[in-house]
Amino acid sequence: MQSIVLRIDPSQLHGLDADLRYTIPSLLFEATAGGVQDDGYDYEEGSDAMLIYLSTENSEAALPFVVNLIQSENFQGTGLAAATQIGVSNLPAAKAASFQVMFPEELKESVLHVRSK
Repeated sequence: MQSIVLRIDPSQLHGLDADLRYTIPSLLFEATAGGVQDDGYDYEEGSDAMLIYLSTENSEAALPFVVNLIQSENFQGTGLAAATQIGVSNLPAAKAASFQVMFPEELKESVLHVRSK
């Protein structure tokens, strides 16, 4: 099982609540006919960033759905693209300590090191 993490920085958002941790995985589950599944959430150690973990058999096939959702959907009237990094790992989320950043484009090829609280 491969994993995808969404790192959402709340300092760049206004008025969004933590329900995103349920809404985003649910929308992706529907959009991919179960190909992307909720794998939990946490908050990043040393910051207030929310980490939403997703599991998939094929991150290459799932990634366009994840990026499209982040770029096109408004959550409570707010877009998430400017506040979100998306990373992938070939390991399950519980075992992954780092994720290859795939979004935003300017951070592609960098590594997102995840440390949960």
